Amino acid sequence: MAHWCLRSEHHLPQETIDSLAVGGRLCLGLVNTAHPRSGRYAHDFLSGYADLVTWNRSLGMLTEEQEQYLLQESCTHSQEAGKTFEFALALREAIYSVFSAVAGGRVPQSEELSLIQSIFAEAMASASLSPIEHEFSWEWGAEDEPGKELRLLLWPVALSAIELFTSSKEWKKVKECSGCGLLFLDKSKTGNRRWCSMDECGSRAKMRRQYARKLSTL
Repeated sequence: MAHWCLRSEHHLPQETIDSLAVGGRLCLGLVNTAHPRSGRYAHDFLSGYADLVTWNRSLGMLTEEQEQYLLQESCTHSQEAGKTFEFALALREAIYSVFSAVAGGRVPQSEELSLIQSIFAEAMASASLSPIEHEFSWEWGAEDEPGKELRLLLWPVALSAIELFTSSKEWKKVKECSGCGLLFLDKSKTGNRRWCSMDECGSRAKMRRQYARKLSTL
């Protein structure tokens, strides 16, 4: 597989992008693979490079052929796969840190921004723009370095994050669920959505308030 045609998140079905797990953007979807982030039920859905591949495949970012190719490459270049996975987790936490700060009205740390910028710069330095049908798509040639194609999974996420950072209409819509820490784009008309879902965290918060009121009357 000499060249890799990367499909950005804009090629994904809207229902996939808007799903609770993704939260409106691919970069937020990667962040939400650690969910909930705290408490007794804290869970990380990614435990290795293979999980990263499987996650991308589940969203439609990879074809079955690409999935199998990357899994095989990760076995052949296990050390590079391990390093790439560490970078993926670092990228995920940097994106979380930045958008959690944005959602909370705080100033993001420059270190996290620098990490995201560096991965984005790496992606675009290797990219070429190629026409496909009625549009253009990014392509990366990674055949010059064994195992380098494993890092391609980081690049659409970094691109997604940079696009969201620089979107004057969207970056202020990023919210963090008050209950579980999941990040999402608030597309509500009022712009005051607080929960990942009213059926989950919103409902539990409502029950806690009702319980507190009952205790106060005793």
